[in-house]
Amino acid sequence: MRHALALVVALACLQAVAARPVGAADADLAETLARCDSAAASPFDKERPPGVAGVASHEIDPAVAIPACMAAVRAAPDVPRLWYQMARADLAARRFDEFRDMAARADALGHAGGTHALGQSHEAGHDGSPDLGAARTLYERAAAAGFAPAMVDLGVMLEDGAGGSADIAAANAWYLKAAEVGEPVAMNLLADNLVAGHGIARDAGAGARWYRRAAEKGDSFAMASLGLLLELGDGAPRNLKEANDWYRKSAAAGNRRGMRLLAINLETGNGLGKDSRAAISWYKRAIEAGDVMSMRLISFSYFNGTGVPKDPQEGLYWLRKAAEAGDPAAMVTLGVRYAAGSGVPLDFDRGLDWLRRAAERGDARADTALAVLRDTGNGRPACQGVLGRYHEVGTTYDALPARFSRNLPAFREVCAGLSGLREDDVRRCYLLNPGGAGDFVRKVRKQCR
Repeated sequence: MRHALALVVALACLQAVAARPVGAADADLAETLARCDSAAASPFDKERPPGVAGVASHEIDPAVAIPACMAAVRAAPDVPRLWYQMARADLAARRFDEFRDMAARADALGHAGGTHALGQSHEAGHDGSPDLGAARTLYERAAAAGFAPAMVDLGVMLEDGAGGSADIAAANAWYLKAAEVGEPVAMNLLADNLVAGHGIARDAGAGARWYRRAAEKGDSFAMASLGLLLELGDGAPRNLKEANDWYRKSAAAGNRRGMRLLAINLETGNGLGKDSRAAISWYKRAIEAGDVMSMRLISFSYFNGTGVPKDPQEGLYWLRKAAEAGDPAAMVTLGVRYAAGSGVPLDFDRGLDWLRRAAERGDARADTALAVLRDTGNGRPACQGVLGRYHEVGTTYDALPARFSRNLPAFREVCAGLSGLREDDVRRCYLLNPGGAGDFVRKVRKQCR
């Protein structure tokens, strides 16, 4: 009786399936695939269906994408893009073993995105240790197939000489190809090299245009870089209002450099209402995001009592934190302060140690300081000797026409004599010293007195 009942049920089910229109089954399959496409398709996948915009990697929600794409690959295992999208979902969930396996399935089916993802797995060492040579080979294959993210990663490896020989010109060529199809990271990297003249003729105007295109696509790094060019009038007409607007957008998007640049201009009132407290708030947010330079900058605020109560101990804490995090400029400042007993207990040997560490990282100011300190005794006279180069720069500056005293390009030209200064240091010194470079040099000369 039980068997007869089971047979009746089975026949009923078969009849129901037979009665179900073929179009309904097709619609169900299409809906299953669409859910995976909506959750994890790449904006640069040429195989994604028409009308599917794609999702940036950092915007994938694995709680939605993993079940959607798991159902899709089960329903249509012969569709290559679905395996790649499953890999993207696994990566978003930091399921690295699954990511590698799904990428390998997509690669085996000939999907360029899968080839690129497998390269990423090799580069990250998901098999146990990184294999940069294998990663680079896979990136080359995927880039040749026209997959823009692979062009970017291949360009970075060519620029760095990772997994093979370095070729900066070839790196820039790949960045350009990827930028031309709308890859914002490629736009940003290409712009960086155009502005710096790195492996390509310097063209700040072209760099500014690529930064703008990337910024308009939401790239927070490009927002900060475009803002800086607009502030300096380099490659674009100087426009402080627009520069600060881009800094705010970059900072709001969580970019630590945008936060720092906004903080500098709030602290100095450069194109904004001067607001030292707001500056401190942005410095702190940048520090929370991992910005080492902001540690050094906030230390000066505590030393000087700008936006916070004057607190040399807190200033020393942040300066030391920046130095310990590897910032050469902080190491030099800390070294000179210890060698001179300026704002800190006099400790000549500790000062030498910090200067040596900075010199090991290629900071030319540290080399000069060490050369002087080795030939002089401990204490303030030694620090005065260290700053002899600043005296020379002061003399050079004083020879410039007075009308250049508030001119940033002239200030930068003078500060070129202080090798190792970063662009943000130059800007900050200029903005905080309305008397211009000469005033800054005079203040530095007095540091050890």
